[in-house]
Amino acid sequence: MEIEARLQAEMRGVNFISGAVEHALTLDGDRQLLLSALSNLLQNAIKFTPKGRSVSLGVQVSEKRVHFHVEDECGGLPPGKPEELFGRFTQKDSNRSGLGLGLSICLKAARANGGALHVCDRPGKGCVFTLELPRKAAPLEDGEPPSGSPLDLHLVPGGPLRAAC
Repeated sequence: MEIEARLQAEMRGVNFISGAVEHALTLDGDRQLLLSALSNLLQNAIKFTPKGRSVSLGVQVSEKRVHFHVEDECGGLPPGKPEELFGRFTQKDSNRSGLGLGLSICLKAARANGGALHVCDRPGKGCVFTLELPRKAAPLEDGEPPSGSPLDLHLVPGGPLRAAC
């Protein structure tokens, strides 16, 4: 997914930044739906970010949840209620490419997998879309707890943290 996003960003002249993800990280959910949701968020961010600006993908992990943060520099959301963006056939920008289903699909995929989708509007700067999903417990090896403290909320180095707007 990172390779695909990086190629799309390069084609549009947008910088793409991604953080590392711990190798032992596992999620509970439908792989195809979750990849589709995250891919849609990245495509939208790249589509609406002007040339020369940046899109980043970061991951925040806690004991029970994983938050994927897709942060763009689109200039902020158009006037209106942010929750309206998640409706079907909604296109609130002059760029009418696509079907207007992307965020609706993301929201349905998140909910179908026990997760949620949030948006943080930063007027004049951009948006942060957060796909929140359940984390699957790491398997124990020889009775030892997984490496790292499972109770600590941490950010994988290199990714943006936008827990609150």
